Amino acid sequence: MRDVQCTRPPRTGSGRKDGREPRARFESRPGFTLLELLISTVVLAVVIGTTLSFMSAQRQAFGTGTARAEVLRNLQHAVAMLERDLRTTGTNLAQGQPFVVYGDQYVIAVNADYASNLANDPSAVYYDPDAPNEVVAALTSKTKITIPGTSFRYPDSTYRYRGGQPSFAELLIFFFAPDTTTAEPDDYVLYRQVNAQPPEVVARGIYRSGDRPFFEYLALTEVTGTAGAIEPIPAASLPLKHSASAHLAPDDTLPAALIDQVRGVRVNMAAAARGSHGRRAITTVIRFPNAGLQVEQTCGSAPIFGRPVFAEGRIVGGKPEIRLSWDPAVDEAGGESDVIRYVIWRRAAGDPESTEPYHSIPSGGQQYEFRDRYVQPGTTYEYRVAAQDCTPTLSGPVSVIATAPLVP
Repeated sequence: MRDVQCTRPPRTGSGRKDGREPRARFESRPGFTLLELLISTVVLAVVIGTTLSFMSAQRQAFGTGTARAEVLRNLQHAVAMLERDLRTTGTNLAQGQPFVVYGDQYVIAVNADYASNLANDPSAVYYDPDAPNEVVAALTSKTKITIPGTSFRYPDSTYRYRGGQPSFAELLIFFFAPDTTTAEPDDYVLYRQVNAQPPEVVARGIYRSGDRPFFEYLALTEVTGTAGAIEPIPAASLPLKHSASAHLAPDDTLPAALIDQVRGVRVNMAAAARGSHGRRAITTVIRFPNAGLQVEQTCGSAPIFGRPVFAEGRIVGGKPEIRLSWDPAVDEAGGESDVIRYVIWRRAAGDPESTEPYHSIPSGGQQYEFRDRYVQPGTTYEYRVAAQDCTPTLSGPVSVIATAPLVP
């Protein structure tokens, strides 16, 4: 057979003499012109600038919203404090004790049995076991104070319930004073004060609402054709002062008695964030539902205790204590059955007699016991125990003396 040889067909076209394949030519590819690149840069800059401007506006709006919310919370807190306290005006006052003591455009002072540190106290609005005695009882003529921002001093009298017990109604004061901690000339601080205690800050950043006063007083007046109406007291009649020594005393007549016709107060104020000129204003009326009401001064006759009180000094757990015990009062177990608690006073031998109760125990037991663990070894103490009815009126106190034993 013959060998068959395969031969490569001859190249066509131009070829290389060395027999190698020619390199392929580069095809032309599309690209950006300088003008197109410039336009893209401008568009991108506009998009980025718009986005940043939008984000900045959103951040500013968020900050403004936060500041407005803070201002609103500041106003709401101030109004809530005023309403909570001023609505108690006139609760459980002693005979002759005024319910509104002083009032002008910047200051209001009222009496109320606001808080008690005695457990099961039926008369006080709130219970605060940590409250010191000087803030849960009325001021006396010996502890009179000057109303903040005024020259008016109060009280001239010592107020007592029937039966001789000192009043438990304390003096509550709210007042606006210029804020000296800022450079702004027209911002105020709202303060709250109880009796002679240092005032506490309620709110800062407070401003007047236009030309309206902070406090406007609403009085019960007689108008032609109307049995009674509540109308604002003209600013020209301020300040209101309870200059009479006692409410309903012979000298407690007009114009001194104008303050006794107050049945509420209108509060006007505004607030703004620090450094901001945008202010939020608020106006609210706070009624005094207890103003002008006469406290029922008896549940009947004064309660009869009629039981001896026994005292015993002893060592318990290595510490001295004095134990008092007594049976239910005559008017708890029978009689008028109106005893609501027993009030205890204590003084060490040689100390002056205290007008402030040391402790109280609610009625309703079969036998009563009080263990005084805060005694000094070897010290002699005098205790007085009295029954109290719902007036509140006290029975005659029963005294007992005991000495705290020495610790061996």
